[in-house]
Amino acid sequence: MSPRELIEAGVALYGANWRSELARRLGLPDDSQIRAVEQGRLRAPAAWRGQIIALAQDAALRAMDVASSLIWRDRGDEDALPARAEAPQLI
Repeated sequence: MSPRELIEAGVALYGANWRSELARRLGLPDDSQIRAVEQGRLRAPAAWRGQIIALAQDAALRAMDVASSLIWRDRGDEDALPARAEAPQLI
């Protein structure tokens, strides 16, 4: 994972405070390793790619669930809301 990929994924997933949130989600004690990869001083562990993909997939599933709920509510038929499926745990 390149520094650019890390930055793009982090910002897309967690916005302005992406470093600390991504570090937490990756199980790191703080964001120092994230910053070292971002600055090119350290290579990202190979496992990060899969973990970040799983985080992005989970976020996408949650976003689609919210969008679906909002669409149903726009129709004015809140009694007909579809049952919510539990998102699979990818990590």
